[in-house]
Amino acid sequence: ILHKIREFECIAFDKQVRTFLSCFATKYKGINKDLLDAFAEIKELEIYGTYDLPLYSLFRHDQHKSSEEIDAYLQTLTSLLGKLDIGISNLTYDAHIFDSNSDDLPFFRSSLFNNEEVVLSSISTYRQDINGNEVEFKLNKEESLGTQRILSLLMLSLLVLEKGGVLIIDEVDHTIHPTVLVEIVRLFKSKRYNTNNAQLIFTAYDTDLLDSELLRSSEIAIINKTINNGTEIYRIVDFDGIKNSVNFRREYINGTFGGIPSPYI
Repeated sequence: ILHKIREFECIAFDKQVRTFLSCFATKYKGINKDLLDAFAEIKELEIYGTYDLPLYSLFRHDQHKSSEEIDAYLQTLTSLLGKLDIGISNLTYDAHIFDSNSDDLPFFRSSLFNNEEVVLSSISTYRQDINGNEVEFKLNKEESLGTQRILSLLMLSLLVLEKGGVLIIDEVDHTIHPTVLVEIVRLFKSKRYNTNNAQLIFTAYDTDLLDSELLRSSEIAIINKTINNGTEIYRIVDFDGIKNSVNFRREYINGTFGGIPSPYI
């Protein structure tokens, strides 16, 4: 039955034009509860690519937080940024709500539509000058792409850690220093911060993340592209004789696990 549904609903001219799960969940709800449960879980996933980490993720998901909750959240972010040693001493957040039909609505801004409202938000960072005075920077205009991504990644991480769930990011190491990224990943390994069994799934090229003190062999997958079999994915734990005490980075660089290019010019 499921095969026939896929052929009838999802295929046109020998090409799949609709995802099977979304079609099944909207038109054939009574056939298979397991598939409906799987679709419900997938809908809850947060998936972000290399260039599209949302800059204001907290406020994108929680428009109705009180000012006290926002202040406490900003203090947590500021504390973490201090621990990451990137020079930010303070953060402030400002939001303006407009009716979507308002004549006062700016023509082009980073905005979030919430029913009939448009929320225009801005975050400022503060850094100390040579005299110890705080200097304001508009995050999305005056801070580097790396700093913007670090803050976005922290905001997303804290949101998922607070509520539980799964955060999936492609090329998480883009424009982020390796030592900073290691500490962000460590948030999900920490019992202090990760009290709701949140999970982070990501792809990366940075081999510093293969440090055996950070990730276990069951948590690392290698992606290997082959001519005959296409893209293969396998975990380090599947290799015989590999223990968590092994230096994963050294073994990967030496070619033990495959998935490493052999460039030459």
